[in-house]
Amino acid sequence: MTRTNLYVHVNTVDKKVLSHPTEVPEHWSNIHSFSSLSDTELSDLSDKHHPNEAWIKFDSSFPVDDYTFDAGWVDGAKGTVKLVYKNQRQEAIKKGVSYNSIIFDADESTQTKINIKKDSSATSFKWKYNNTFHTLSKSDITAVHNALDDYIQKCYDMEATFVTQIESVSAPSGFTTFTLDSTWPSNTY
Repeated sequence: MTRTNLYVHVNTVDKKVLSHPTEVPEHWSNIHSFSSLSDTELSDLSDKHHPNEAWIKFDSSFPVDDYTFDAGWVDGAKGTVKLVYKNQRQEAIKKGVSYNSIIFDADESTQTKINIKKDSSATSFKWKYNNTFHTLSKSDITAVHNALDDYIQKCYDMEATFVTQIESVSAPSGFTTFTLDSTWPSNTY
C-alpha cells in the first residue's frame, strides 16, 4: 500500500507527538513491511510490542489540540516535510523524459551528451534505448534538450511552491493540510 499523506508517531496515553510529520517508514522498530500496515493497524501498535503507540495520519482530521508537541517541533517539522518533497522531486526527475516513446534519463551525463550533440555540426545521431538504436535528427536532439530542461525546471518549481507553503506554517495545525498526492509534471514530450 502506498501512502501519500503525512503521519506522526504518537503516544496515545500521554497524547504526545513523538515525531515530525513524514511518510510511514517501510520498516520501523524491527517491524518489517511496516508501511504495508493499514491505518487501523497503525493506530494501535500494542500487538507489535509497542503499547500506547501509534502512527496516525497527520491531516485535517488529526486532533492537534488534544496532543502536545516539544518546543521547536514546528521548525523541525518544516525540515522533515521539505525533505519529503525533495525526495519526491528527485524521484520525479529520475523518471527522465519521454520523447517519441524514447526515455532519456535526466541525469547530468545524459544532459551533457545531448547538449554536445545539439551544438555539433552533425545532422543525425544514433541513440540507444531499450536495446534498440534510434536515429535522431538535429531537431529531435534540440527538442530533447529543451524537454529535459523544461521538465527538470517544472519539478524544481513545484518543489519551490511546496517549500513556500511549508515556510508559512507557524503552528502544528498548519501541517495538517499538506498532502503528498500532488501530480508532478508530465514527463512526456
